[in-house]
Amino acid sequence: MDISINSEFATPRLPEYTARRIGGSLNSYADMSNTRRFLIGAIAVTFLGCVGPFSEDFESQYPDVNAARADGAFDRGWLPEIIPDDSIDIREMHNISSSVTWGCFVVPSGTEEVRRKLKSLGAGRVPGPISSGPRGLFRVRAWWPESMTSTSVEAYRFDEVGGAQLNVIVGLDPQQKTTCFHRRLRAA
Repeated sequence: MDISINSEFATPRLPEYTARRIGGSLNSYADMSNTRRFLIGAIAVTFLGCVGPFSEDFESQYPDVNAARADGAFDRGWLPEIIPDDSIDIREMHNISSSVTWGCFVVPSGTEEVRRKLKSLGAGRVPGPISSGPRGLFRVRAWWPESMTSTSVEAYRFDEVGGAQLNVIVGLDPQQKTTCFHRRLRAA
């Protein structure tokens, strides 16, 4: 490649066909680095705003119900009261502004206690799937089971009462002893 230096301005000069191929005339070549820096900065700010410390999506994991209670996950409303006391491997993701929540937990004794709690809340059977699971920019949550995306999942729905009018869709996978939920604002 033939590159010459214009000694008057000490700016590299590319052959005309190269300058056109990279997006401009010979005169705009020197400005391209500033434009590129601006674009990279704008993309970085946007990316950090969506997935960095300024994101409104938060994810938590607890080894058991006691740890979730100690952290205040039930008091803050991120976990519904359908979770039995012997549940383990509790995961949840929530969005602060929308109150949308996804979560899963394992009940070693089986899903029967969850069914009892759902019945006491007036939950009704609904067709699956529960949800395709929580998604983030450039990532899918691996902890959301494939069974919850199936139309054959055992699914229930109930309305939570309180400050926000929320629907909770719950899926049970008795074989894996796993229960997952998706909480969202009730449609008007």
